Amino acid sequence: MDGRRGKGETGALLVYDGACGLCRAAVAWVRRRDRGQRLACVPYQHVSPERLPPGLTRAACARAVCLVRPGQGHATGARAVAEVLCLLPPPWGHVGRLVRPWAPLLEPAYRLIARHRRRLSALLGTETCPLDGPRGR
Repeated sequence: MDGRRGKGETGALLVYDGACGLCRAAVAWVRRRDRGQRLACVPYQHVSPERLPPGLTRAACARAVCLVRPGQGHATGARAVAEVLCLLPPPWGHVGRLVRPWAPLLEPAYRLIARHRRRLSALLGTETCPLDGPRGR
């Protein structure tokens, strides 16, 4: 969660809710598969505003996962998830490319999961979010 990058550095920055057990588990899953260390992963609680592109705020990152790619803008929510998968090695990159066109249709499902992530964190046995429901999201 410290934002390290490796030799395969792309400049991609994944910003997530570091207080959410479900989010931390998802980021841990991504890190295990990111063998080339192409992503820097930083909780929005610790990201400096200077690392975010114009138009993207920490408040927006509190509501949905964000992927920032220098020169390519940023993506949030379901689209960010698809783009993150695209950066991973096979088979995940292939899955991301298949999911990418469907991301707008998957956004309501993403929002539903984000809204209930405290309960989902508890069901999955991960540490739960300190904020309940959509207030902090």
